Amino acid sequence: MRTVCALLLGLLSIGLCLADTVDRDSDAAASAKVDALFAGLTRGVQPGAGVLVVERGRIVHKATYGYADLERRVPLSVDATFRLDSVSKQFTAMAIMLLKEEGRLAYDDPISRHVPELSAYPGVTIRHLLTHTGGLPEYYDEIVKTSNWPSNADARHLLGRMAKPMFPPGSRYEYSNPGYDMLAEIVEAASGMRFADFVEQRIFAPLGMTHSLVHDHTRPAVPRRVLATTRPAKASSWTTSIRSTASSAPAGCFRRLTTCACGTSPFTAKSLSAVPASMRRLPATC
Repeated sequence: MRTVCALLLGLLSIGLCLADTVDRDSDAAASAKVDALFAGLTRGVQPGAGVLVVERGRIVHKATYGYADLERRVPLSVDATFRLDSVSKQFTAMAIMLLKEEGRLAYDDPISRHVPELSAYPGVTIRHLLTHTGGLPEYYDEIVKTSNWPSNADARHLLGRMAKPMFPPGSRYEYSNPGYDMLAEIVEAASGMRFADFVEQRIFAPLGMTHSLVHDHTRPAVPRRVLATTRPAKASSWTTSIRSTASSAPAGCFRRLTTCACGTSPFTAKSLSAVPASMRRLPATC
C-alpha cells in the first residue's frame, strides 16, 4: 500500500510539474503575441500603455510599453499609477450606496435636500444623478475661467447660478459628469466628511486598496503618476495634458496597474465580505 501511495504521489507530482511547464510555455507564447501588438509603442519616446492579462484569477501577462512622462523621459513601469477617468464613477456610486445603507439619504431624495444651491433643478433626485437622467447642464468650459484648479464646490455654485436644466429629470438618458460632481457634494453633505476622505476611509482602506486615491482640487501627490498627453492632428510633438477640473467624483481616482487583476486584487471574496450584500451590485454608472 505504501508503495502504491508513493507511486501515486510521484505521478501526481510529475503531472503538476508538467502542467506548470505547459502553463509557463503557454503564457510565454501568449505574452509574445501581446508584446507584438504593442511593439509600436516601444519605438522612440511616446505615450505608452500598461497591459495586464488575467485568466481564471492568474496573471498570465504583465508588461508596460512606452513612457509615463515624455518631458522627463520616464518609462512606464508596472507599478505606475494611472488615472481611472470615468471608471472612478463606480466608487462615487458606492459612496452614495453606503450612505443609503446607513439611512443618511435615500435614492429618491431631491438633490436640493442635501445641496440647497441645486434647488434650481426641481424634481432631480439622487437616483437621476446615479443613472445619468438628471439633466444637469455641462459647465466645464465655464468653470475653467474661474480657477486654475476649481473644486466641486465651485461647480456647485456655478450650477446654482446657471439654473438651466437640459431636459426634465427622468425624461431621457444623457451621460453626465456634472451629475457625479454633485453626487460627491451630496456625499460630503450627508457624511460631514470630505469626499476624498470618505472614499479613502470607507472604500479604499477596507478593501486594501493601498495604492489608490482621489485626486481633487487639493492636488495630492500621486507617486509614479502616468501623465496624459495630447497631439493635435497637424502637430509634430506631444504635449503633457493635466486636467484642472472639478472632476474628482466622475474621473479623479488613481490606481496602480499591479492592483487591478481580478483574483489578485483587493476585490476578493474575503475583502468584499465586509461590504453589505445590498451594495455589491452598483447602479449603472458608465
